[in-house]
Amino acid sequence: MLSPPHPGSLPPERIHDLDSLGVRLRLSEWGDPAAPPVLLHGIFDHGLGFDTLAPLPAERLRVVALAVAPVLVLLSYVIGPTPMDLQFWPGAVLMVFLATMTASLVTNSGRSTWFVGVLILMVYAIFATTLLLLPPRVP
Repeated sequence: MLSPPHPGSLPPERIHDLDSLGVRLRLSEWGDPAAPPVLLHGIFDHGLGFDTLAPLPAERLRVVALAVAPVLVLLSYVIGPTPMDLQFWPGAVLMVFLATMTASLVTNSGRSTWFVGVLILMVYAIFATTLLLLPPRVP
């Protein structure tokens, strides 16, 4: 098992690998399995980031950590019209990449102005217009 990334962090007490439509999902747990559960998801860029936050409430609660996309896949069976998979349209992947790079470049200096915010909104408007005029092909 990997060593914790930060001082004071603890690795998961239990790790479960789940299979959803051929996609492997990793579920990390801390605390007593009989305690009330608390779900953590989508706040860090990798699974080791939970090692610092999760042990804090684990003294009283059962903490379960899972990333956002796997949570959406599991929830799609309950709230979606059809089950979701993790096979995304290449245009959507490109748009997420460009949005991430734009946000990273804008926030890198730690300062911003209202005009930069307007430019970011224009990037999202371009994405919306692209999806309106060139929707993804449905098989």
